[in-house]
Order: sequence, then structure tokens, then C-alpha cells
Amino acid sequence: MRLTVVFFYTLVASVALSSAHAQFEPNVPWAIQETIATETSVEIRLQAARMRIEPHTGGVFRVEVDRGEGPSVVRESVSVIDTPEVGPASFRVEQRPEEILVITKNATLGLNKETGAIRLEDAQRFPFLSGLRFCWKASEEGALNIILPANPPKTSFYGLGEKVGPLDKLGQRYAMWNTDASGYDASTDPLYQSHPFFIMLDEESKATGLFLDAPSPSKFDFAQTTEADVQIATFEQAVRFYLIPGPFIKDVVRRYTALTGRIPMPPVWAIGHMISKLGWNPAKEVPEVAERARKERIPTDALWLDLYYMDSYKSFTWNNATFENFPGFLEALHSQGYRTVGIIHPAIKLDPSYWVYQEGLRRDAFVRYADSSVYLGRLWPGTSVWPDFTRQDVREWWGSLYGPLVEAGMDGFWNDMNEPSVFDPHTFNNACKTFPPGVVFYDNGRYSPHATLHNAYGMLMAKASYEGIQRLMPNKRPFLLSRAGFPGVQRYAAAWTGDNASSFAHLNLQNPMLLNMGLSGLAFSGADIGGFAGSVTPELLVRWYEAATFMPLMREHADQFSLPQEPWAFGEPYTSIIRKHIELRYALLPYLYSLFYEAHTTGIPILRPLVMEYQDDPSVRNLSNEFLVGEYLLVAPILDPGVIERSVYLPKGSWYALESKEVHLGGRWTFAHGPLDKLPVFVKEGAVLPMVEPGANTIGLLEKPIRLDIYPLRGSSSRAVSRIVLDDGTSRQAERQIFQFTQKARASGFILDIERSGDFLYNHPSFEVRVYGETPSSVIVDGKGYSISLIENGCSFSLPSETNRVEIVYGSDFR
Repeated sequence: MRLTVVFFYTLVASVALSSAHAQFEPNVPWAIQETIATETSVEIRLQAARMRIEPHTGGVFRVEVDRGEGPSVVRESVSVIDTPEVGPASFRVEQRPEEILVITKNATLGLNKETGAIRLEDAQRFPFLSGLRFCWKASEEGALNIILPANPPKTSFYGLGEKVGPLDKLGQRYAMWNTDASGYDASTDPLYQSHPFFIMLDEESKATGLFLDAPSPSKFDFAQTTEADVQIATFEQAVRFYLIPGPFIKDVVRRYTALTGRIPMPPVWAIGHMISKLGWNPAKEVPEVAERARKERIPTDALWLDLYYMDSYKSFTWNNATFENFPGFLEALHSQGYRTVGIIHPAIKLDPSYWVYQEGLRRDAFVRYADSSVYLGRLWPGTSVWPDFTRQDVREWWGSLYGPLVEAGMDGFWNDMNEPSVFDPHTFNNACKTFPPGVVFYDNGRYSPHATLHNAYGMLMAKASYEGIQRLMPNKRPFLLSRAGFPGVQRYAAAWTGDNASSFAHLNLQNPMLLNMGLSGLAFSGADIGGFAGSVTPELLVRWYEAATFMPLMREHADQFSLPQEPWAFGEPYTSIIRKHIELRYALLPYLYSLFYEAHTTGIPILRPLVMEYQDDPSVRNLSNEFLVGEYLLVAPILDPGVIERSVYLPKGSWYALESKEVHLGGRWTFAHGPLDKLPVFVKEGAVLPMVEPGANTIGLLEKPIRLDIYPLRGSSSRAVSRIVLDDGTSRQAERQIFQFTQKARASGFILDIERSGDFLYNHPSFEVRVYGETPSSVIVDGKGYSISLIENGCSFSLPSETNRVEIVYGSDFR
């Protein structure tokens, strides 16, 4: 990986992370000297350090390590929520001849008395990891490093959030330093967000997670430098990390997001198709795009306003010279069924007449140098100052600034340039594009160097923004997008992959990036459709829209230098192909919406690598050119030019082609035909897919009549569960209706049990049902025979929405 020169900048470290791996002191003793158990933790004094182990529920262990000189200097977490579901657990300490055991209901942590090495096993004594050890970095004063065996090629590593490269990070090396990485490619590191969390899948296909809870710079080397080890280089004298056991990847993700938080339930319109462009004359071109989208029958929910809606690039303003009546402009878009999302950046123009600058100066809200002078840099508005988001009072003030835009009618917001990015070659090396070394943050009165909290800046801005918007719109769900982030940002904002490019190479980059972002808690994420920089070709635009049909965030966006790339930009047949796939997304929106609810309540992402659902299958460990949407949809996009078919791996079980309903046996590779107008999608047996008639937008979509598309179990599984979650799509405290469909296989067919819960009223008396596959000999609904109609590839009937059980019987052995 190519590391930017930003790593020469830090007050904590003097050696670039891009240099050769650290030279570790080989003989530093880590023998245990003393152990003291308290009600909540085990305090351990080692010869070279001090350690604190806190057992948590679910087998999670919080571990803190420092030099052991004076009071602990482990930084308070900016990521872990105040009352995590994974809370303190009861435990006992057991002394063994060679190690100390900290034993909880779900897991045991063993600490070697001679070396201080850590191992972790579950309640059945199955080992999750062993040999995790520490050392002080000889070349950097006070820096602690964590080392654990990599066991290549038998072990795989996932996560780290927004990173280029393969799905499995074995053999790769990455740095954590939020960077304005415009123009990035397959070799660029770091990018805009830093997520020091990974999941290790061992040779027994058991998963364990490690979260380094430190926003300062760090490096993760997954056996690139030394084949035997994973090396985590920190730049702190004291660190906190969490060991998170599985055994399943889903278990790790649930527990990690229980610590750092899960996505809020978004407004339903934010799951729809959205269009944006830097360079629009918003007052003139946005209404034209709005009208054209409706004319071309392109389902679209939101139009985005980039920098040019502002007055001189000043955040929280609009240009009165451009807009005769800005609230009226927004209301006109609302009347056509559109929502609007406006960009906000943290750079506040140094302008005595600018009300935000005036207020910030009066509140002493801006970041300063160590000598107390206000830091001045440059961004879009020119000479600017930046808020210090480490201060709660500043965050509260910042949140209030959205008031005029909310009152004007803006529906969502987009935090950009918040790594923080700076365009200033005079005060610091411009390649670093961020605050210079002398800047400090208030940090609860500690006045910490910028480097120690750099990675948290964008997340704290998102926190300030989201909570402020929430106060301003108390009955509505906020929508916020953030370019920069750190663990916990998912509680406030969706994410995207930044300034990508219009190329098939970048289309190929997006899948593994988004899959690892989902595994890292960023369940609501996407990529700029068509690419942000450069000019897209018709083929690339179609293929990108096809892939984006199932991405959690579906936004088409480009810079001011790009040729038009809206869905109608190239005319027919491309417009019709793109329309077909956007309509497919809207038809499946109840399914997608239900997956958002699952991510909101459990942390399990919408977009999933196959290894998440089939972690025992060695064929999927590093497979990322296809992906799962929830449990039941497998999408295999065409990612290269001129290609009209591709190989697809189908995991065990039976899979139905979404379009033809042809059944494919899994556990093998197959070929999928993919001409320009076709996206290969397969449905897992046992699925009950809710479908609706797509419209111009999502307004009223969750209240439309639902068709249930049933894909029968064919014998490899005996049971499958599907859910539909319905509510009003906008309210923070919405009443919900949840339908749960449990399909149970029989030799002669299957049974479908239906359970309902919640208070939301589904107003339609019946579901239209389609059962695909062979024609049944009889259908029994709540004990009574039922008539059916034949359709292509199956049968259909109308099912009362209060039904409890459906029995499908075939004339012969169905399987």
C-alpha cells in the first residue's frame, strides 16, 4: 500500500508509518509480578507494564495496557456508547502454574505468567486465539505494539472499514489516519475513514474480533512484513482494546456494534435513488433534473445540493443572489415528491460579517495552537477557522446552526471535508491536507495534540450535527452522510467511499470496500454511481447502476468537470435499462427496509460477503465480486467492460434465478448470462420476498399492497425465516408491524407459518402470493382448501393478511 506522507506528521511519533516495520525490543520482560481482583476488573502488574482486564458479557474482554508509571493515561473512549449492551460481567480468577485465568460464563481469558501473552477460549474450551503479546516500540518513545500469530494461509482477516484491496486482508498493510484521498486508486492508503477493528477467521472457521479503541494514528500489518505475525503499531503510551469472540462472524459484528453503536433507522426516502452533482447551478439545473427524472419515469427520492447553493461557500447559508426564494425553491421540489440534501463543511470563513464566524468567535469555539492563537487555514471559503468538536458546548452550538436550513425545508445533510481537510501549502506540507502539528484540541481540559484525536474529528462533527438536527426535527428521523469517520460514526451518519473515479477499475474497488465497511459497523454505505471524477461511458454507467441497485446508499454523483451522467444522459437503450434496475430496487424496497431494521437492531449489515453466511465454505473466504443482500439475495454484478457472462459461485443449497426462476444446485460454480440489460441475481431457497409496485418515489410505498414471492425449500434446509418490517417510514418513535414467515420443508411440499407483532396497521386485507417452482396439487390455508391460478414458473393466489398457516402440497416427492 502507498502511504501518504501525512505520517511524517504527528507529535506522538517520529517515524513514518510507511517505513519498514518497527524494530521490537526482543528481551523486554513481561512476567507477571502481582494480580489484584476487584469487583469489575483484574489489575495486573507486569515487569514492563501495567494491565487492566475487564470482563464483559458475551465473552468480550476489555484490556488496557500502559507503562505502569503513575496514574493510568488511557484515553476516554470516543467510540463506545455510554450504556453498551455488552456490559460488565461476573467473573472469577483462577491461578494455574503457568497462567492466570479470568473466567466468565461465555469465555475464558488466559494470561501467561512468564510472557504476558493472552489467549481466549469459549465456555467449551475451544480456543479463539492464542499468543497475543505486547512490546514497546524501540524506535518511538512510549509506543505500545500488539502482536498476534497470523497463521497464513489458514487464517483470514476482515474489517478495517473503508480500505482498498481484497476482502481478506491477509498479506496487506494499512494505516489509520483520516485523509482527503481524492483521486485514490487500488494502491492508496489511508482513505477518509479509520476503523481499527478487524475479524480474524481461523483455520477451524471460528471468528474473533479485535477493536483498538484509540483515535491516534496506528498501523495494521497482516503478515505482510513478517509472514508469521499480525503487528498492530500504536502511537500511544497506553492503549485500550477489546477482544470479541464469535464463533460466528455475525456474533462478532453484533457484539462490536453493541459496543460502538448501530445505525439509526433512516427515513425511507434515504433508501431510494438520489441524484447529485458538484457544478450544478442549483436554482436553474436542479428543477430541470427534477422535471426530467419524472418525465423519464426514473424513480428518484432526493436531489442533492453541493457547494454552489451556498453564499461564497459559507456553511449554513444560501445564495440570495441565486435564489429569489430559497424556502420556496425547496417547497417546489417537495411538491414534486423530492427531498433535498445539502452539503456542509467544517471550515468557517474568516469574515467579520458572517454570523457563524461571529458567534464562534464569541464562544471561543475554534481550534487553536498551543500558544492559544486561533488556527487559520484555507478551504473552499478561503481563509477559515475550524470548530473544536472535542468540546460538548461547541458540539451543541454547531448542532443549532442547522436551524435556518431546517426551517427553510431542507431534509438531510452531508458533512464533507471533515477529515479535517485543509488546502493550505503555507503552514504545512500540502500533501498532508490537514491541521499542522502545533494545533491542539481542548479534549476535556487536556489540550491534546491534534494527532491524538485527528481520526475522531469527523465522527465528533457527525455527532454534533446529528444530535442538533434531531433536536430541530424532534419527530422525524434525521438523515446525515459523513465523509470522515471513526468507530461510532455509524450511530449518526451514513458513509460513502469518497471521490472515486469513472472507471471499471474503480467499480471493481467498491465491492470489497463496502463489504468490509459493513462488517465494521457501517451498514448504511455506498459509492458514487458512475464515479465522481472523470467522464463515464454508457456501458460503465449501466453496469454501475446495476451493482448499485442493491447498495444501501444509492446516489449518483459527479464533479463539475464530468460530462452528464444522469440515468437519461446517453438516451436509449441505456435509460430503459437503468430505469428497469431502479424499479427493481423500489419493488424490493420492503425487503431492503426490513434489512435496515435488522442492521438498526442487531448491527448485521444489509450488504454481506458470502463468508458472513457461509464461513465454513473455503471457496468464499476471499470472494467479493459477488455479494449477499440480506440472507436471501445473491448478486453477481458484471464489473468489466465487454463482458456478457461471468462465473458465479453459489453456496450450498438451491438457488433460483430471480428473472427466470430456474433452479441451480449450490456448492458449486455456474455461469450466469449477463448482457448489458441483465443483472445476475439469485434467490436462496426458503425466501419470502415482499414486492410492491414501484412508483416515482417512496412516498406511501410501505403502505402499498404487498406481493409475497415464495421460493420453496428444496431439501437442503428444513427451515427458513423471513421478515417484513413496516412502519410510516419517517417517525422516530414509529409504530411497527412485523410479519415473520417460517417455512418448514416436508417431503411432499412445505408449510408456511405466519406470525404478526407490533402496532402499525397494515391496511390491506390480503397478500397476493406467488409460489415458484412446480405446480402444487393443493394449497391449504388455515385448514381449508384454496384455489390457485397458474402463472409462468409457478402459481398464484390471494392470501388473507390474517392467515396463520399455509400448506403447499405437491403430487409427488418435491425434492
